[in-house]
Amino acid sequence: MKDQLSETLTWFANFTNFYSVLSVIICFCVMVVFILRLNGDHFMSSSATHYNVAHEERMTTLHNPFSLQLLSDSVTSLKKGLHLQLSVSKESKLQLFWGVNIQAFQKELNLTAAKIVSRLETGETFAEQFLHSDDSERITPGMSKTEWHIHCPSEMTVETLGEPPRCKYPLVAVMVRTDGNVTDHFTAVMTQFTVIHLKDELCTLDSHIVYQFLKTNHNNLITLQPIFVSHDEEYREFDHNNRPTSEINRTTDDGQSSGVQDIPTDPAFSESKTDSDSDVNINHINGCCCICQTLPIFYTLLPCRHACVCKSCLKPLDKCPICRTYIDSYFRIGHQLQSEEGQSPNETVSLTRWQVLNQRVNEWLGFT
Repeated sequence: MKDQLSETLTWFANFTNFYSVLSVIICFCVMVVFILRLNGDHFMSSSATHYNVAHEERMTTLHNPFSLQLLSDSVTSLKKGLHLQLSVSKESKLQLFWGVNIQAFQKELNLTAAKIVSRLETGETFAEQFLHSDDSERITPGMSKTEWHIHCPSEMTVETLGEPPRCKYPLVAVMVRTDGNVTDHFTAVMTQFTVIHLKDELCTLDSHIVYQFLKTNHNNLITLQPIFVSHDEEYREFDHNNRPTSEINRTTDDGQSSGVQDIPTDPAFSESKTDSDSDVNINHINGCCCICQTLPIFYTLLPCRHACVCKSCLKPLDKCPICRTYIDSYFRIGHQLQSEEGQSPNETVSLTRWQVLNQRVNEWLGFT
């Protein structure tokens, strides 16, 4: 009887020990899963990861035939004159308007592209609300004379421009296509308005391009702004006066479109990458992701316009890794523009075993 009781107690003790060990193992597994979920890819990180909820902007390619920039190696001011560098891919015409009334400029932007070209031909541009206009200049692709030094007219003085804040733009350069090879079957840029600030005694800010607007044959108005590729040696130095020629157009769900020179942006504005080479193409943007330092740059973040991350590293981000601005949306750049959804083979191979395990556990638990 004692032997039977001893065997029963021994079995019960072993049974209790087994379930105790099993309970410890289960608790350990639950704790590991909790830590994985809390810290995501950054295991044992000091803070939780906030996953990106921003949306991707849809982009299509649109070519801008105009390039107008201030020469960075020349001094441009109201006193010393204007130094420009021009290039076009289509036959075009340039006309300069000095001391343009801001309200008249805004009204002109609201006109259709055909009306803008017609008013430029008849001399009605800006409703004569400017101080002076130069004769129009014909510009053809491949012109040998691409650098222009223009003296400011005598009407342009500090007194005529007035005290800040001023109601006149010092200079507006209008470029229009004159080749006549545009049809309504595709979208084409017809005009470009470039607003330029000229340094003077009262407004001592260095001369620079303030705005650039494009008007298409479908009467879409496109605002150009710079894109910052901070991790590429080729684009480390930026000059905000420079504008390349190719661009991208964003098409929204409601059928409206807005665009950007070289690379685009958000619903209110569109972006352009800034670089000293007017022939730079968006496909030539190189450099590695600023986070993993391995994969090529895939996305530009909005609203800060930093092109700095690959497709894999974007997923856990809610702030730009360069400036810490919250990410509202993003868009693809270069040859990634038309790529299919999903990871590329290079991105899949680059994941560590720990990252793959983390993804599989999160997928099994329904967290992704």
